[in-house]
Amino acid sequence: MKKIRTYVQMPAILVMVSAMLSACGGAGGSGSSGSSSGGDASGKQEAASPAPTAKEPVTLTFFESSSGRSVQWFMDLYGNSIEKKFPNVKVDFKFTQKVNDKNIGLKEMIASGDNNIDVIVTSTGSFIPTIMDNGLQFDHSELIKKTKFDLSRLDPTPIQLMQELSGGGILGLPVTATANTLVYNREIFNKFGVSYPKDGMTWDEVYELAKKLTRKDNDISYRGFVASYSHVALVNQLSASYVDPATDKTLFSSDPRWAKHAQNLRRFFEIPGNEVDAKSVGGAHVQFTVDKVAAMYVNSLDATFLNPATFGIDMDAVQMPEYSDLRGVGSQLYPTYFSIINTSKKKEEAFEVIAWLTSEEWQLERAKQGFTPIVTSAKVRDAIGQDLPYLQGRNAKAFLPAKPAAPSKLTE
Repeated sequence: MKKIRTYVQMPAILVMVSAMLSACGGAGGSGSSGSSSGGDASGKQEAASPAPTAKEPVTLTFFESSSGRSVQWFMDLYGNSIEKKFPNVKVDFKFTQKVNDKNIGLKEMIASGDNNIDVIVTSTGSFIPTIMDNGLQFDHSELIKKTKFDLSRLDPTPIQLMQELSGGGILGLPVTATANTLVYNREIFNKFGVSYPKDGMTWDEVYELAKKLTRKDNDISYRGFVASYSHVALVNQLSASYVDPATDKTLFSSDPRWAKHAQNLRRFFEIPGNEVDAKSVGGAHVQFTVDKVAAMYVNSLDATFLNPATFGIDMDAVQMPEYSDLRGVGSQLYPTYFSIINTSKKKEEAFEVIAWLTSEEWQLERAKQGFTPIVTSAKVRDAIGQDLPYLQGRNAKAFLPAKPAAPSKLTE
């Protein structure tokens, strides 16, 4: 199996230019047909089907490599739902912790012999260093075939990405995802009498809005547009890749899509008053959520971002602006995968759980809570944010690209 490797870190030149840029139950048969007594045609009594036995208790251990996580975080998002659906399953969660100013993560657990992990939770960007660099990859293809798991229910782009990442196999199932979305501060638009953005706007139209909203008022300098440059690049709408996997040569200076990407963003930061400076390069999130001086902000988000209690901002969202020659194409998805690792002794139990996390049942409940679903079901997608009062009257569907861009080729 050919391995294509990837790392989350952005090449330095990319960051710099971007800145200017988831019952049995045996129904026991009742006997032969037409017999209410359970006997067969000769009058012989069939042996009663054994009552279904409860599944054996099992503990499944999950690991997530990002620092700053907690058991409460995982249980709220996943664990409580798993234990409710599977009464025989106890969820154990491990995460990278800081001890004496040192991160104790997966490598340290493996080195100490403390590796009883069954499933690793990881985004695309950290998949290789977390799983493949530690030799923990396990192809789920046989379990998918054995359980007749229907991959076609899921958005195809995260499946394509995983197959390319693993040389044709499936090393995990996508459970959640985010996509680049444009959120905007309604108060700033109202203040300056500018019409709100709309779904389907082109980058050119958003640029014109940014010019109108970049201004100084009462000694406050407002910025029309800011972005997380690394996220805009990582899941770019042009499906441009950093490196050619066949040659290991960079594509940043040779693929014209990167020039198009960079020049599109560059113009926003040539608007007087919206220029690049030390604060703007790394502080787009702060400028929008804390300083509250940015009118529009692009990042990889879900609909819960619009909660006014979080940032104290009256905001809404629209889908990612479109290139005029790529109408309807949004950003790539940025999926989170649940991957059973090869050292797990409970692979079938673990697969049953992560497969359920991709079910319409679970995805529907999560969508109602504002999280981006990984399934293509219209019923699920239409339910986005349904249970959140603060999303009523807001454009929650902006966080669901109608047509995600094809995934980039991710390489080391």
